[in-house]
Amino acid sequence: AACAWRRGGPGGGGGGVPGSPEDRDTMAHYGGGGGGGHRVKRVMLQPIVLIFQMWKEKKRVSIWLYENTSMRIEGRLLGFDEFLNVVLDEAQEIPIRDGQDDGERVNVGRIMLKGDAISVIEPQGELSAGT
Repeated sequence: AACAWRRGGPGGGGGGVPGSPEDRDTMAHYGGGGGGGHRVKRVMLQPIVLIFQMWKEKKRVSIWLYENTSMRIEGRLLGFDEFLNVVLDEAQEIPIRDGQDDGERVNVGRIMLKGDAISVIEPQGELSAGT
């Protein structure tokens, strides 16, 4: 099957806010063989767009630390930058034992985490369907 990459959707162009419908990378697959092809269009969601959505919805997030697998940080996402440095409010340190939250949480308030110390940013609860 052949793949065609387009920038900015139908008509090309783009511009505007990264990740907006006008500026998304889209990929169209054209089926081959047999009785005619089918077309499946998938929108590629960039990670920064997902983090922006978490920030916009004031989501509580759980952050897995890169070199400290025995602790996670949870808090409300207040801000982030292009290096994925993040600011969390109402942050808590959560010790992890045997892969499970051991229930002992330490409130640390408002903190800033450097992006290179972060492995995973996971939303707590569901994100809305619209991006």
